[in-house]
Amino acid sequence: MSKPLSAQIDFAKRYLTKDSTFTAASAIQRLEELIEDIRDVTKVLQPVLNERFVPSFFEFTSYYKVGFVTCLEWHAKSRLYDMFCFDPKTIRSDDLKQATSNEKLISMIAEGLTIPHLLAGSMSISTKDSYIAAMDRVLSAIGAQKSHMSSILKKDKNGTTVGQVLEELYIYRNDLVHEIGLQTIGHQNIRDYTSFEEALDVGERVLGMILALENVLTNAAPVEFPNKLDHSGIPISEVDVLNKLIASMENKIEESVSADQDEILPLEAWQDEVSMNRTMRDKELQFIDSINIAGSRYYDTRPYIQAMLLKQRIQYLTLLSEQLL
Repeated sequence: MSKPLSAQIDFAKRYLTKDSTFTAASAIQRLEELIEDIRDVTKVLQPVLNERFVPSFFEFTSYYKVGFVTCLEWHAKSRLYDMFCFDPKTIRSDDLKQATSNEKLISMIAEGLTIPHLLAGSMSISTKDSYIAAMDRVLSAIGAQKSHMSSILKKDKNGTTVGQVLEELYIYRNDLVHEIGLQTIGHQNIRDYTSFEEALDVGERVLGMILALENVLTNAAPVEFPNKLDHSGIPISEVDVLNKLIASMENKIEESVSADQDEILPLEAWQDEVSMNRTMRDKELQFIDSINIAGSRYYDTRPYIQAMLLKQRIQYLTLLSEQLL
């Protein structure tokens, strides 16, 4: 009987080797859904609370904050993974010590995983400081100015900064999830509870912070950095980005072939290859668009499949470039 997979290996298998929700866009979408849920529930249940003695609250309202922290963790971990994949040189020895062991490495190889896969599953984003450190690391890696993070965290509303909101949110969430004290089972008058208004405010401020960080990343990161978002938080089509990268790589090879006096590769032969591949690639992309797989799990996996097709072409062009350029 085989040993069960470690938590990190299992995480990587579930989220990082096929159609994946392990992206910043997923964190934003989930956060937006929680905020919208608060708005909907408030309309129905706030009138009920208004008729009760004060203080009056519902227990479940506090758990929106648990969801907010999950979104923060997902955001930071997914961006670290993107960074590791885009530039493996950003991986530190401490990352490897924390994430790997002989047993995990054996499992990783057996499951067809990579080091970035394993690192993503082992990262801990359980405090405000660890979240900020993770995002600061990503932004620094793409050359963003340090002042951006500082200005976002210092943004003030009613005397409370975004940094303070994060600090209080993580502390509250950790207490709620891991402890049972008078703040959770004491008399109503001494309970730590969350009103609908507070939950909505915290959610909106967390969302605003994530979108602000993503705007910094969008402006600073190279075009080919994975899973980039536009300024509204909507994913930029990876297919468009990869097609542009393919065209750029093909043009560089053509320039090299044109200048090659030894004629290792005839220019006409290369141009024919590019034309033929482009025609077939367009047909493949159209075919993937036409198949009705989006509704089978109510999650459209076609962009992921199209991206994998294009990445195969990029891998081939990379190998060819090493020989010709």
